[in-house]
Amino acid sequence: MRGISPKYAEDGVWVVLNQKCIRDSRVSFGPARRQERAVSEAKRIRAGDVLVNSTGVGTLGRVAMYRGSSEGVSVDSHVTICRPAQAHLNPWYAMSLMTRQEEIERMGGGATGQTELRRADVEGLQLVRPTMAIAELAEAAISPLHTQIDSLLAQAEALSSLRDLLLPKLVTGQIDLSGLELDRLEGALS
Repeated sequence: MRGISPKYAEDGVWVVLNQKCIRDSRVSFGPARRQERAVSEAKRIRAGDVLVNSTGVGTLGRVAMYRGSSEGVSVDSHVTICRPAQAHLNPWYAMSLMTRQEEIERMGGGATGQTELRRADVEGLQLVRPTMAIAELAEAAISPLHTQIDSLLAQAEALSSLRDLLLPKLVTGQIDLSGLELDRLEGALS
């Protein structure tokens, strides 16, 4: 199903993910915006949902599995929410769709600059359905990796923010490094 037609408001209760939020098989809240309209239960994002960019040249077909909080998050009408018929099929379902991203990108139709992925095209994708035992094994193997990926991405983001905070102060001399023994520190890092 497609997302909502948001009524954007800076103090809106709902976070709305858009096409810019889906990149490199990940979901980023950086480009998200807020909106104030009520959101139906079906269009509220759940952990494990697969988000597919469904309009526009260059972004159409990008696929990512949402692993964040379910509270107050939706997508706009340019993103399709895909859910497996049974919850135990995730993350297998998400990984299956992510491996088909190039095929999904080619499914878009319409005029130049206005390409669109039809819901029926996404629903028509043929996926191999694993047995319950295989799906459980896949989840047991993949879920810890997703947890580690999310942790490392959060650390990288925190370190980038720290760098962006400290670097200008170092360059302008606001932080004095004259007392540091940089040779010893460099040796310890090697």
